[in-house]
Amino acid sequence: MTNYGKKDRPIIKAKAMNGILSNFPDGQKQATLISLVDESIQLDSNEQKAYNQFVQDNSKQLQEVKMFQSLEEYLLYKGEKREKKRLKEKF
Repeated sequence: MTNYGKKDRPIIKAKAMNGILSNFPDGQKQATLISLVDESIQLDSNEQKAYNQFVQDNSKQLQEVKMFQSLEEYLLYKGEKREKKRLKEKF
């Protein structure tokens, strides 16, 4: 990835995460892309605060990601929700 300016990094990361979550179904591709963005755009504490504020103001789906300790937890949660929904539809 490119080296982005300090003030742009939180917004770029949030928009990238939102784009991935909006355009890719839950699964391995989504998890891989989220991990790539997360590792490529690591934020310092001030940037993280700006990122969290942007997420809070702009994206319900990204707020859901923030509630979990890790992206893996989030993806497992989403998979479990989807599986429960599928089981309900079958019966």
